[in-house]
Amino acid sequence: MSDQFHSELSRTEGSVHTGQGDQYNYYYASLTDSRGRSHRSLANDQLLWLLEHFVEPAGFGRARTILDEYRTVFLDGPPGSGRNAAAKMLLHGRCSDAETIHELLVEGDRTDRLDLRSIGEGDLRLLDLSDENEETWAEVRSELTSLRKTVLDHAARLVVVLPAHGSRSLPADLGQYRVEIERPVAMEVVQRYLRVAGVPTSETGSRPKHLLDYLDTQPAMRDLARYVALILEARVKSSEMDFDAWCAEAYGVLNEVDDEVAKFVATLNQGPQLALLLATAMLHGAHADSVHRATVLLLRAAEHPDDESSLLEQAHLHHRLNEIGAKVDTSGRVWLKRLGYDTAIRTHFWKNTPDLREAFGRWVLKTIDVVDLNVEERDRLVAHFSEQCLHERYRQGLADLVAQWAASHTHPRRLRAAAQVLKRGLQDEHGQFFRRKIYDWSMDNSLSHGLRVVLTQICHEVMAVLHPDQALVRLHHLARRESGVTHARGALTDLTLGEARLHRLMLERLARDLMKERPWETDIELFLDYVDPDALMRMEAGTRALIAESALRGQLILGWSVVFVRCPAERWTAQAQEWLRTALVHERFLDVLIAGGAGRMNLLARMYTLARGLPGLLEDRRLLLADLVRQKINIAMQGA
Repeated sequence: MSDQFHSELSRTEGSVHTGQGDQYNYYYASLTDSRGRSHRSLANDQLLWLLEHFVEPAGFGRARTILDEYRTVFLDGPPGSGRNAAAKMLLHGRCSDAETIHELLVEGDRTDRLDLRSIGEGDLRLLDLSDENEETWAEVRSELTSLRKTVLDHAARLVVVLPAHGSRSLPADLGQYRVEIERPVAMEVVQRYLRVAGVPTSETGSRPKHLLDYLDTQPAMRDLARYVALILEARVKSSEMDFDAWCAEAYGVLNEVDDEVAKFVATLNQGPQLALLLATAMLHGAHADSVHRATVLLLRAAEHPDDESSLLEQAHLHHRLNEIGAKVDTSGRVWLKRLGYDTAIRTHFWKNTPDLREAFGRWVLKTIDVVDLNVEERDRLVAHFSEQCLHERYRQGLADLVAQWAASHTHPRRLRAAAQVLKRGLQDEHGQFFRRKIYDWSMDNSLSHGLRVVLTQICHEVMAVLHPDQALVRLHHLARRESGVTHARGALTDLTLGEARLHRLMLERLARDLMKERPWETDIELFLDYVDPDALMRMEAGTRALIAESALRGQLILGWSVVFVRCPAERWTAQAQEWLRTALVHERFLDVLIAGGAGRMNLLARMYTLARGLPGLLEDRRLLLADLVRQKINIAMQGA
């Protein structure tokens, strides 16, 4: 969750108007970072980061052998032993350039808690059950045998992280694939992190007391990583080449900084001091002018009385910053002097000033709107605010703010802020709330246009990285409800047409929904998008072309049959001509078309007319195609 948005939210798509009614101009937030990397690239970078820092725990080698031989392994072990990281590394070792690790989610609103249909050929799947309760585990446990069979049927690979507490017994037929891993040696992990960060061995040869004391607490691997990060930060800030001092300062941040901050805040009894302290913590590293402006806005948001003294009588900014333990560097940027104070101050104010929380959200938005911050600083401000709101008690309020911020679709900064809040929510360990919220929003016919823009991008660029199936469903619902513009539809086809498994899933959804009494008009248009012959003939490594799958051909027949009945010929003629042209090489395309029009003589006659006059073919090829169509029609009529 540490990566940020870094690029400017300024690109526009231009004005779009396709008929009568209001015209809406859409402003888009590029979710790439300052180096132009997409969220998918960042996810790959995070895996590479993990690979560099990973220390194999005991049992990892056996888990790798079982995964290679049996395609499934169940990881057990004590909480905090790094099982999730081990699971990702097991799968990462089986990645090719074309493969990505996808999480298999436990669904909260299904009879079957696992969606086995989402598993495709050669998939690399991670099922993390570490935080699930015993009730959920009992339900998922009953589906594990079917899950493993599906994995084998699709030549996929699966790593399951078992629950951290309670019963973890597996069905009898799966027990042989269970491996217990142990915590890696903590000192080895520390040294690995330091070496990767470029700290030479000569600087870290000792074994400081504070480091040993911390390791004796058996910290979880994620907490150990944070401790090492604090050591590295202390090294950068310190002028001393003293490993013991760095470890001591980092230890103090983890164990003493909250109490220190509480005592320090209690010594500040003036509103302007407190506002400056909080603004500095929220904008840590921003220019002093920006911190000052944000402080003024915070005082107004908190309805603090204005300072009536003259500007010359007011204390200078550098003096006021020094009073709160902050300093200004040579480039004019403000930093708190004590390590870890910015995080502790943000948490302290959020926990201890509940009456300020509503005003806090308004202040964040006002600061984004008017303070001269660069993109990275605005992103960091939103991230710091979001971190305080991810607790279960505050999540719904945070979601409400997203809807409010995104409602102003002509304000790029607000759209970007809303997108970042959702991104951080999805990356949170309890991201299920935000995935469900996005689903509910996607089904809302009255959704604001700005929120549609944000949801489209978040699904396409963030959710799709680890949860493409859920992104597909949400984009489909958004596409159905678009008016005049087709951004969600474009994002949906971009996501799914390039991957056979997702292409198949969309065709199955469309065929099923088109058979309803009143299908969505958008679904008819989407079906015509998804029956492009080139895409249906494309073969990925180790898989057949979609048109070669008999079950899928059945879905295509159903879809064409609805299109033929519900659409005027001019809407489907161009695509049907492409199918007829392709039928000269792949006869199955013609079989599907004829079956879709079965029992409708006028329609079948039109197919023959289209084939006879198909442009772009030599006369002998047109005659050959027309004869083939006539034969297929005769066969269909005889079987009717």
